[in-house]
Amino acid sequence: LLATDAFTLLIGCGWDETFSTALLQPIVREIPNIDAVLLSHGELSHLGALPYLVTKCGLTAPVFSTGPTRRMGEMFLRESVQAKLGSGDFDIITMADIEKTFTGHPWTQLRYMQQYRITEGKLAGV
Repeated sequence: LLATDAFTLLIGCGWDETFSTALLQPIVREIPNIDAVLLSHGELSHLGALPYLVTKCGLTAPVFSTGPTRRMGEMFLRESVQAKLGSGDFDIITMADIEKTFTGHPWTQLRYMQQYRITEGKLAGV
């Protein structure tokens, strides 16, 4: 979490294969303050909690990542949730939560090393 006087940026929102919601409580407490999410990797340890934060905790901040990070992250999450479903009762996040997060949530895809200037909201000028 990068917080300044002007904005708060969540840099990654990883989770582990236990999907323990207790691990996310420090982030959940900050959700009302988060202005944007920046994702650097498409792995569970870097973006695994995103569907939970969006669909269960009310995260509305826009997400920024490269296209490959977004696509690989979605595939990785689908595989991880499918594995959890196959090993027993699991309802912390669903395939529908993943779909909503990766297709219905505000998301800006950037090219690798692309410079991008935000022009509206609290992050304007960043």
